Parts: sequence; C-alpha cells; structure tokens
Amino acid sequence: MSGAWSLVPYAILVLTGPVFDYLTRGHIHRAYMWSVPLVIVSVPLRIALGSTAIWHRFFDVITA
Repeated sequence: MSGAWSLVPYAILVLTGPVFDYLTRGHIHRAYMWSVPLVIVSVPLRIALGSTAIWHRFFDVITA
C-alpha cells in the first residue's frame, strides 16, 4: 500500500473504540472525543518530523 491508502488500517484501528462505544453504549466516551482527533492530526505532523535531518540525528543519538 502507498499514499493515503496506507492510513486506512491505522484509521480503522483508531476508530474502533469510539464506534464500539457508540454501538454498545449509545454514546462515545469523552476520552475519545479528545484523543481521536489528536491522534489523527498527529499523523501528518509525525510524517513531516520523521523526514527531517534533525530527527534523524536525534534518533541516532538516542539509539547509539
């Protein structure tokens, strides 16, 4: 998988909890109301950060 399609399994995993809550309890727990949007927004930020030279140097230092 490449591109946006590679995020589909990730999105399914992230949305499983809220969907389960909605189907079994009739409402979504407020923890999901905060965490799911933050996790989804963090994906492009992590991709952008992970491709920088600064991150690669930092990773080399902490894994050496």
